[in-house]
Amino acid sequence: MIKMSDTRGFSLIEAVVAIAVLGVGIVSVFTIYHTVIIGQRVSEGILEQSLNINGIVNEIRTGIPAGRTEQAFEQEIAAIVTKHPGWQVEVRPSTRPSGLYELQLSYEAAGRKKKVFYAKVVYP
Repeated sequence: MIKMSDTRGFSLIEAVVAIAVLGVGIVSVFTIYHTVIIGQRVSEGILEQSLNINGIVNEIRTGIPAGRTEQAFEQEIAAIVTKHPGWQVEVRPSTRPSGLYELQLSYEAAGRKKKVFYAKVVYP
């Protein structure tokens, strides 16, 4: 006759429950990791666009000599923006103080929606 009073180890049910709990934990960690990676890619895209916009606006502010007519100023802005592929510009003289121009910079990459950004430039 075999005595079963001193059993050691795990039952099959305990092992299945432990594996299920471990599986839920691993899936949640990978879900969080995936979300962080997507957030990083989005923020890198935003940073790249911000750098491009700031570069274009700084080039406009510093690259055009003073004393140009309004039409020549707008043509030079268009020439500067054409150096940056995918970017377009629309210049609007402001109704406020003279010399203030509102730029509408837009970017349309292949297969993406058109994104529009606004900047203001003071030109003497």
